[in-house]
Amino acid sequence: MQHNSNMTQHNNRARAAVLDICGTLAPVDSWLALTRDMGGSVERHLEIFHTYRDGQITYEESRVQLIGLWRATGHANRADMTEIFRSWPLEVAAAPLVDDLRARGWQPVIITGAVDLYAQVVAERLGVSDWYANTALEFDADGQLVTYHYILDQSAEKVRQLAEFCQRRGLEAGAALAIGDGPNDLGLFQATGRGILLDTPQGTDALKAAAWRTVARLGDVTPLLAEA
Repeated sequence: MQHNSNMTQHNNRARAAVLDICGTLAPVDSWLALTRDMGGSVERHLEIFHTYRDGQITYEESRVQLIGLWRATGHANRADMTEIFRSWPLEVAAAPLVDDLRARGWQPVIITGAVDLYAQVVAERLGVSDWYANTALEFDADGQLVTYHYILDQSAEKVRQLAEFCQRRGLEAGAALAIGDGPNDLGLFQATGRGILLDTPQGTDALKAAAWRTVARLGDVTPLLAEA
């Protein structure tokens, strides 16, 4: 475990914990895994993403192409997608961590860049009542997927969601820590000053610099809670 001694020390103890899903609570890249488990081409999915990232197609064009890829599998519906999400494993330490947070009187909240249906499934499995997802799936009356709505600035959206959660729960914004592994957690790390980084290839230099602590695995988080 590493300690970033340059981070500002807090006078107020943490009372809430923000939990990311992909790469944190679950060992999965949910976007690619969804395409794979629906029976679609992961290679085609990556091609769509890369052409969008490189500016060859617009966001709207990439969304239409990905929805088309999913629909072609015959599994782009609420029932099948829910079953897929429920089949994915959680990290072994996920449930014990949430239980420990509750035992300390802390409020866990899931804030993720994954789709809302997956976030709902994970929240239900862990018994977490507060969750936010930055991608909303839209289904028709028959449960067939119509489209999705993706927030492009994931980091800023997570900070906004944290503020909403704190206001609803009567907490100060500084009364939380954030556990994550990727660039879209940077805003949360900066906003809370208590970012716990799971040291993975996703972690950027900026994320590492903003982290309050760096750990190798989710199970290493629990001993740090007493310090927060």
